[in-house]
Amino acid sequence: MNAFQIFGLDPTPWLDQETLRERYLQLSSQLHPDAATSDDPNSFTQLQTAYQLLCTDRLRVRLFLEILGEAELPTVGAVPSHLADFFMKTGGLIAAADRLLKQRAEAESFLEKASLQAEALEKSDALQNLLTEFLSTRTQLQGTLQTASPKDVDLLKTIIIELSYLDRWIEQVQEKMFLLVD
Repeated sequence: MNAFQIFGLDPTPWLDQETLRERYLQLSSQLHPDAATSDDPNSFTQLQTAYQLLCTDRLRVRLFLEILGEAELPTVGAVPSHLADFFMKTGGLIAAADRLLKQRAEAESFLEKASLQAEALEKSDALQNLLTEFLSTRTQLQGTLQTASPKDVDLLKTIIIELSYLDRWIEQVQEKMFLLVD
């Protein structure tokens, strides 16, 4: 049984997140082990796994394409040319943040660590700006996904690749921001 079937939904590349959440809450109240209305102890775990899959655009579109029988699902390869600037910005800022974090870890006195604080705030601001750009681009991709024809397999594959990069970069930037303010 695939994730769409667990939720009683027709396979589609786009799902309304609020509708999905409501359906999850309804099913989880029925399938939770403490509810004792389910005979299958694994059903709640399957529901949770399916929910995580369907909440993630990239994974949901991949599952949709698998259900369609697409043999060649996209793998992350070269950065798409229109995302190359993001790639360069991300690499530069992550490297700069790593150097700063190393300097801070090697600082022996409070004064040395304090002297690095202004630079840490500057890097954190730059990372926040980049994160804002990523989230804006991600929102645009979600809009494209929402209006895409389920039959436009090439577009869906492109969206998977682009979301793969954006999701990874968002994670990396958030991690560095967390470490810088620590």
